[in-house]
Amino acid sequence: MAGHRHGWRLFAFNLVLFGAVGAFAGMEVLDFLPGGGDELIGIGLLVIAAAVMSTQMHLRAGRWTSVDSMAERLSGHSPNKGSR
Repeated sequence: MAGHRHGWRLFAFNLVLFGAVGAFAGMEVLDFLPGGGDELIGIGLLVIAAAVMSTQMHLRAGRWTSVDSMAERLSGHSPNKGSR
């Protein structure tokens, strides 16, 4: 069960990370492209897809890295290398 919780924490961390990059990209896209906010939907879907793929690849690697520690700290937990 602890592995699933860590997976969700890692996904949340990746979502925040890719969301910040996506927000910057969305700001730049809306400055240069005419039209509505349809581009934002595409950027949002790319952010979610990138977070899902990044989380899956990281969990399949099976190694504890600094990314795992940051994900645990983001959720208010102390990093526990044995939680996977």
